[in-house]
Amino acid sequence: MMPSPNEPPNNNATWPHFNPAGRSKVEREQSSSCASCSPMDNTAMRPSLASPTTSLATELIISNLKSQYAACSANKLIIDKAPDRSMTSNPNDGTTAISNGVVDIKVALAVAPGSDGNIINAVTTKINSVFGVTSPNQLANHVMYCLPSGTMNGIAYAYINSWNSVYSNEWCIVSAQMHEIGHNLGYADSNEGGASYADQAGMMGYSYGQDDGPTMCFNAAKSWQTQWYVSKSTTVHPSAGTCYEGKLYGVADFSNAASTINCGACEDR
Repeated sequence: MMPSPNEPPNNNATWPHFNPAGRSKVEREQSSSCASCSPMDNTAMRPSLASPTTSLATELIISNLKSQYAACSANKLIIDKAPDRSMTSNPNDGTTAISNGVVDIKVALAVAPGSDGNIINAVTTKINSVFGVTSPNQLANHVMYCLPSGTMNGIAYAYINSWNSVYSNEWCIVSAQMHEIGHNLGYADSNEGGASYADQAGMMGYSYGQDDGPTMCFNAAKSWQTQWYVSKSTTVHPSAGTCYEGKLYGVADFSNAASTINCGACEDR
């Protein structure tokens, strides 16, 4: 595993930046609980998302963006691939239609360190042109731009409460995707002891260089921020004479928790 900071200090970086022979994956988010969940997601050079796969021989669970967010949200946030879509205008340059949630976009720009801003702008313009939209977020809820290696100075970054995230190709993997889509959902980075990204209790800290892992959710504060678990929660005010007696369940056991939680007067306990 290789822990690494996920984005530049300014999460609200300039506008999108993409790559010449870049590939992008467009995905649609369905959420029953998050009205402010941002529009879109584009990913390149990665296999399409699928439900988790289990190897009968090794019992190895393969994690991906879809399976991780479903598990971490108690199935309240389901990320699906955007529908297949044909181009309204084919430039005949190798750019492809959206298929299985992925689109290849070709732009006539050279790959060079720090060129991500110009490339993303060019790719965004090309997406709008070939699919007849005014913004990529008309195609899906989250758009993940996966740029060719050597384009960015960092590994990935995203826009807070927005629809787009940007990755160096080798970091279009589940750990970085969970972190950056977390920014789209409104999460800030998780630090510890004054060190950036040092909270390893959840995916808003370091990212890891594993292709299919680690299998990890978010820390308690981030998990509560989403309101995914509010249906099985209660607030206790001992100073007001109310107490709670019963089992406490962690996020992983949310489905096993009682559907109703009762608090009573302290003298009844």
